[in-house]
This record gives sequence, structure tokens and C-alpha cells, in this order.
Amino acid sequence: MTGKVFRLSSREEGLLDSDMIRVLRHTLGHDQCEELIEDASFQITERLSRLEIALDCADYDTVHRLAHGLVGLSGQVGLMLVSAVARDLARVARARDATAARAVGGRLLRLGEDSLFSLARHSD
Repeated sequence: MTGKVFRLSSREEGLLDSDMIRVLRHTLGHDQCEELIEDASFQITERLSRLEIALDCADYDTVHRLAHGLVGLSGQVGLMLVSAVARDLARVARARDATAARAVGGRLLRLGEDSLFSLARHSD
């Protein structure tokens, strides 16, 4: 019996809304836009780190709070997919669904890292 092997890509496309970054640059100016992106990147990194700890401890109140904060923060700098996954995580954490929280949380952590690299490359 032979089966087919499928290769699944762990990378997601469309990590960064480039149009939103262009609007931010046009509205705020280059320097203020870069400062906003840098500050948001730092805050997102810090929250993802705390989120990983909260997930490991099954602290769903903290997971919910951090994920909810990531929704707006990531959306502010064009990381719309991060924002959507963070919204999903906030919802499952509020429901205290341990299995879903670990799965969605893991996806958010991977996606967040990739998205932050994409954001850094875009601002260079």
C-alpha cells in the first residue's frame, strides 16, 4: 500500500499589509512611521514572550488579556493576519479551551515571529 506524501508549508503569505504601511508613511512622515513601527515591534515581541509563558502555565486570563492587546497593536502596523489569529486566541482563552488555546497560541507565536521579521525587512 502506497500513500501520497503532501508537503505543507509552515510559512504564511500576506504577513504585512504594505498599503497600510504606505498610508502610515504618507500620514505620519517617514521618521514618525519608523518610530511607530519600532515601538510596536518591541511591544509585540514583549507580549508574545509573555504570552508563551502564560500558555505554558495555562493562565487563560493572562492569555486572553495579552491576545486581546495584540489584536489592536498588530493591526495598527499592518499585521492583519496576526491580529486575526490573536482575536481567535482571545476567544478560545476566554472559553478556557485548553486544546484550542495551545494550537492557536502556537500558530500565533510562529506567525508573530515571521511577521515581525517581515515588518523589519519592510522598514529597512
